[in-house]
Amino acid sequence: MDGDYFTITPGPVTTGTDGVPESHVALTGEFDLNARDILREALVHLLDTAPSRRIIVDLTNVTFIDSEAIGAILEGLIAAQKVSKTLQLANANRQIQRVFDVIGMNDLLRDPHHW
Repeated sequence: MDGDYFTITPGPVTTGTDGVPESHVALTGEFDLNARDILREALVHLLDTAPSRRIIVDLTNVTFIDSEAIGAILEGLIAAQKVSKTLQLANANRQIQRVFDVIGMNDLLRDPHHW
């Protein structure tokens, strides 16, 4: 799924170090109010269709995220809980980590050393 300045790309299903299958999705670009609905719909769709119970949202190439996009991610987390799946965020750069830290939600970021 693409917007004017962001992309949402479904990725492969891999196996985590704990042996649990993981479905991946990569976010690229800037996520703001205009990306909110598309991001929420993409996460909910992935939760509905992914063959694994763990969804990893790769933030490596996210250059900006605002409260509206974070709200969409939170909606994805709630939707995941409703279907007994896990939605985890991974690979946030320092700028994005700082945003989650400032709003008190850095516990949503997955520690790559504990995969």
